Amino acid sequence: MTRALGHIFMTMCTALLACGRASTASSPIGGTSLSVTPTSVGALTGREVSFTISPAASVVWSVDETSSCGTISNVGVYRAPATVPSSGECHVSAVSQADASERAHATITVLADVVGTWAPISPPVDYAYVALSNYGIQGLDGAKADAPKTLYVGTCLYGVWKSTDGGDTWTQTDDPFTGRNWSLVVDPTDSDVVYTLDGFGTSGLWKTTDGGASWVHISTKSLAHIEIDPLDHLHLLMTEHSGNYDLWESLDGGSTWINKGHPWGSHQAFVYFLAQDDGGAPSSRFWMAFAEGNGLWRSGDGGASWTQPSPTLSRSHAGAGMYRAANGALYAGVNQTIGRSTDNGRTWIDLALVGNLPAGHDGYAGMVGDGARIWTMPSNTAVAAHGPYRWVTTPEMGDGTVWTEYNSQEFADGPFFMIYDRVNRVLYASQWSTGLWRLRL
Repeated sequence: MTRALGHIFMTMCTALLACGRASTASSPIGGTSLSVTPTSVGALTGREVSFTISPAASVVWSVDETSSCGTISNVGVYRAPATVPSSGECHVSAVSQADASERAHATITVLADVVGTWAPISPPVDYAYVALSNYGIQGLDGAKADAPKTLYVGTCLYGVWKSTDGGDTWTQTDDPFTGRNWSLVVDPTDSDVVYTLDGFGTSGLWKTTDGGASWVHISTKSLAHIEIDPLDHLHLLMTEHSGNYDLWESLDGGSTWINKGHPWGSHQAFVYFLAQDDGGAPSSRFWMAFAEGNGLWRSGDGGASWTQPSPTLSRSHAGAGMYRAANGALYAGVNQTIGRSTDNGRTWIDLALVGNLPAGHDGYAGMVGDGARIWTMPSNTAVAAHGPYRWVTTPEMGDGTVWTEYNSQEFADGPFFMIYDRVNRVLYASQWSTGLWRLRL
């Protein structure tokens, strides 16, 4: 089932636009106000962005500039021009039909979807930050070998969305969800099989085997994270968001679960498969756990026992990411820094102490490599406290001590999750209330 939605928020920060999340502009008139959402947004050439008015009112919409800045319909659907205007910016206005003195405005930064520039491709949902309610675009996975252009995105309050063309268009999947799909994983052997949690509370874990046409409820636990074994598509790990903060393992695609305990104590944790043993041979029994406020934990026997290789490199509340580089080194996005290990997670170094990694006062989470560079940026829950930030990269075959800003684009928040389409050479990043972004390499 699909909700009737009228919001397409595609937000961008550049040197011209110091924003990064959908926000609201209002014009106070006589003790009341007319507000338009979003007030600052990025739009690709030829694409549409929908604006809404609050409180609901009959308004007349118009584009402030000439036809070179696109058009807007009488219901607030703006279509960007086919080419980027000389100024790079366009503006729209909404004027109340009841009182012409009541009006609101919005600015659109028009962007071309070109190789080498991050472009906004969010599904048509309201991802503007609302405290304790809407945290924006969260879960992200897909770009698997069987369907490189198929993506799934988890939102706050608007369910799971699917694209089969690399983010050009989106369709909402069947929607039994009541909350926030902040973690989802796609089966590496079959892109029609997806698992997603629905937080907070007992809505738990859901699974689809038909590409989102229907979902089956397979757990009622309050969950923080779900992960799938890259070596065995039926092998899953999930961690609790509250309660005992336990780790659970399934060997049959989620039909049954084994409680593996919580060696990290009363702390939320993300757990990832290392996918190899300490000799480099494929293995499903080596795991890394990132506990909020309680360091890194490692198991080499399928969770039967654990060691703590670092008590200080802890995940931030905004999550934790892990990536294995082409040279075998592990990178971990954690609170305020990135950790690096060259011995399969047995020991870690803090890259902020040995190189020029930008200070991540908000922490790091999502990261991914494209074979040549590893990409990341600081992030925080919903919106970064210390942004805006720029993308930074380090050579994938390097030692992680040298990081370089990619370009001048700036964002109010960084990635929660990142994936890379190796067939088409495209990066994707879910960036909370800054939306979903794509970079063609």
